[in-house]
Amino acid sequence: MAKKKPAETPAFAAIEPDAIYKVQLARAVPFGRMILRPQDEVKLKGKVVVDLGDAVTSYEKL
Repeated sequence: MAKKKPAETPAFAAIEPDAIYKVQLARAVPFGRMILRPQDEVKLKGKVVVDLGDAVTSYEKL
């Protein structure tokens, strides 16, 4: 079964899918074989930021 993509909210509408973003997380989230934690400095592509949805509290384009 395919993963459902979160509904695109206005907050995520301005994200460029191939740009890199510095992200602050609200909670720990699994990402591949890793777990991304709020205390870590996390840099992700825009398409991943959108997929994480409500786990993202803030983001800044680099």
